[in-house]
Amino acid sequence: MLVSLNAADFLRYLNWALFLLIGIWVSIQAMRRPTPVNIDVGLLFGGLAVAILITSLAEIGLLQINWLIENIIITAIFSMPFLLIRLMDDVIGIPPILMRIFMVAFGLYLAVAWLFPLEALTPFGLPLILGLLATLAYVVISGLRTIRHTHGITRRRLIAVSLGSLFLALNFAAGQLPIDPEDARSLVDIFGAAAGISYYFGFTPPRWLRRIWQEPELRAFLSRSASLPQIEDYTRLLHALERGAAAALGAPYAGVGIWDADARLLRFPTSEQPFALPESSEVPAVQAFRLQKAVFSRDTRYDPALDTQFRLRSIARVVLSAPISVGSQRIGVISVFGPRVSLFSEDDLTLLQLLADQSAVVLESRQLIERSAHIRAREEAARLKEDFLSAAAHDLKTPLTTLVVQAQLFERRATRNPEAPIDRGGLRRIVAESERLRSMVQELLDAAKAEQTQLVGKFEPGDLTTLVNTVVQRHENEHHHFAVVAPDQLMAMYDSRRWEQLLDNLVENAVKYSPNGGVITIRLWQDAGLIHLMVSDQGIGIPAADLPNLFDRFHRGANVDDRRFPGWGLGLSICRHIAEQHGGTISVNSRNGDGSTFHVTIPHVEVTQERHVAAYSDH
Repeated sequence: MLVSLNAADFLRYLNWALFLLIGIWVSIQAMRRPTPVNIDVGLLFGGLAVAILITSLAEIGLLQINWLIENIIITAIFSMPFLLIRLMDDVIGIPPILMRIFMVAFGLYLAVAWLFPLEALTPFGLPLILGLLATLAYVVISGLRTIRHTHGITRRRLIAVSLGSLFLALNFAAGQLPIDPEDARSLVDIFGAAAGISYYFGFTPPRWLRRIWQEPELRAFLSRSASLPQIEDYTRLLHALERGAAAALGAPYAGVGIWDADARLLRFPTSEQPFALPESSEVPAVQAFRLQKAVFSRDTRYDPALDTQFRLRSIARVVLSAPISVGSQRIGVISVFGPRVSLFSEDDLTLLQLLADQSAVVLESRQLIERSAHIRAREEAARLKEDFLSAAAHDLKTPLTTLVVQAQLFERRATRNPEAPIDRGGLRRIVAESERLRSMVQELLDAAKAEQTQLVGKFEPGDLTTLVNTVVQRHENEHHHFAVVAPDQLMAMYDSRRWEQLLDNLVENAVKYSPNGGVITIRLWQDAGLIHLMVSDQGIGIPAADLPNLFDRFHRGANVDDRRFPGWGLGLSICRHIAEQHGGTISVNSRNGDGSTFHVTIPHVEVTQERHVAAYSDH
């Protein structure tokens, strides 16, 4: 026989079916994994399922309603707020004094409900409803306050719990509205169903929903992984991995330990006070590393070394740890800490292991980048060494050969004819080549002093214009025309020997790298407390790729032929140190094949400023 149902009855029975299914499911979960939160959720929905089942049996005449049955139903329904308080304590923590107050109030209510007939409780109905609403309001406010400080799946779960409490409050309030009973019952059923679904999703979200809620943070973690190996600071890289893991699992804190194979220790460099643990430690993180499998632990008893770390003594009640490994290579371990067992489910170990595997890729990539950088640095150092030795051998060979040949010639002449006159031309060649050799050795010594910031000596007064003219006269030749733009006199305090060396290097380079001749322009001026020197040529220029490293030791442009333009690549490095040790800078503007312009600036220390003289003389 078909029974016609109106919309209100259909909604009511659908609501009952929903709660029965949820009650059965959470009860099974509580039996499979009897954690406090699962037991409380099982009591919450299981009690409602029992009440619904009893009511359904009574409606179809299979069960007779009596005093005992009525009290069971009422207890199941009105125990919801108190079970919610217990669940909120599992999720966010409730002050112990409030927990005791709620539990005492719940005990008194049960005692009154069971000791007195239902009719005697009618005058207490409104205060009871108000008390229940106040309890739900506290749950909503506590959840909203915690939401502001949480993220990821924890934030979404608290939102669902807060919505469930709001719907439950509306459920109780709807039953007291002065409206048609059928309409009130429909509102009660609607708000009740919404509250039940929200609580189910908030307290025991199914695996598929946890994955949906975790996906944004997990996706963000994976998308950032590609750029993490580029972080230069290793500690910052580990912090980034920790933040990503904590966000993906909705936890307040995560930690990464790195294995030190030489010391046989697991080191935690990112903690407030870095520490290390031996491989034999029973800390869950070390267990996960030692066993090379993910560990879910409610044992948060830590070694004394951890007493001041992570604030775990006050916040950690559960820890998930997973090893960070690549094949057989053990890199470390990642742990995620939570203040409540209810924060995680055991299947979160799978997600954490995924994050650990991704972290292994990041850390392995970082190691590969570092090894590659070290290899490149060694190769570059070896190349520079070979280039230097080749250039040094070539440049030193010429004056040494001249000296040896000339000395041997003198020896043969003296042996054959001791009375022969002195070869003054040969002596001049020996002196010239000796001076050249001495200059090369001095350049090497200057390069060493420059690296130790001992190149520039005492500052003395001098005329920079006169110094420029002296250097220009030294390098004048028939192929190069010098254009000097300078004031008649520019007095300042500086190390005249080193400043002359700087000028010599720049002008000599302008001449050397302008093999076809041309105009070499030198500008000298003073402006806004700075002395400016600019040397420009019309030579071969400098490739753009060489400009960033041009002032490094032994660096020479890629367009420089060592046989055509001999040199060691030390001159510009010395110029940079001279400028910097005068408190100034040097820069270059050049294009390949289009000449170069070097610009030097130093502070203008006037001769009358003795206090500056004393300060700069300390160089």
